[in-house]
Amino acid sequence: MKTYVRALTLTNLDLNFFKKEQEEWYTLLFSLLPNFTLMEKMSMAVDLKRKLYHTFVPADLIQEDIVPVKNRNAAPCTRWGCKWPKYGPDVIVPYQISATYSEISMLMITAVLMDIEEKTCVKFVPREEHQDFLYIFSGSGCWSYVGRIGKQQPLSLKVYYCLNRRIIQHEILHALGFHHEHSRSDRDAFVKIQWNNIIDGKTINFSKFNTINHNISYDYNSVMQYRNTAFSKNGAPTIIANDDAKRVLGTAQSMSDIDYARVNRLYECC
Repeated sequence: MKTYVRALTLTNLDLNFFKKEQEEWYTLLFSLLPNFTLMEKMSMAVDLKRKLYHTFVPADLIQEDIVPVKNRNAAPCTRWGCKWPKYGPDVIVPYQISATYSEISMLMITAVLMDIEEKTCVKFVPREEHQDFLYIFSGSGCWSYVGRIGKQQPLSLKVYYCLNRRIIQHEILHALGFHHEHSRSDRDAFVKIQWNNIIDGKTINFSKFNTINHNISYDYNSVMQYRNTAFSKNGAPTIIANDDAKRVLGTAQSMSDIDYARVNRLYECC
């Protein structure tokens, strides 16, 4: 797909035409690539825009994308108050998407929510009279709280930088109650943190939490896994897999089967 888009850019399109609003990028890709799925077209549009504008989707989803909550212990969402409520077989997560997004951006966010619904018992419902709900808006970057905090709960997906399937899923998983994979309580059995290679002042991004892992194995392919060189001050790895020092980490473009399984296990979906 990327090869086709690159050729299309160089031979068939006036690059100046692309310097317009985000929805025009998507509309153009939709009309030119009728045989691709919605999510494929959206991902290609983000990739193409990044190339032409020299902007980027953040390579490393950082620990700082988690907003701390006062008076909450380190264990993520192992108590009722941190989890979204379950009614019968379904976990209900009310949400509201900011009207400042374009229609296409709203569609992309909604499509990712539907992806999660298909493989879990989590149901995202448009907010009506709900007191507790996710408020998805274009803020200062890509960030979320971990688990339900109550009332209007902000989740930031900055336009142009965060509207990509991987990042949206990543932040939604935070909101559902999950930390980064390398922060698991059992992480030392699977990865080794290279502390000497981490940028000064950024070691907090490699904190380990007292998580309850529900007998689900560590997932090197999780959408919550950092890249090998996250926060590296010298280009050397900051995270190395114990089973294979050359294993590439943090390249998942979407949730893995294990990511879906842990959602179902946390919320007792099956």
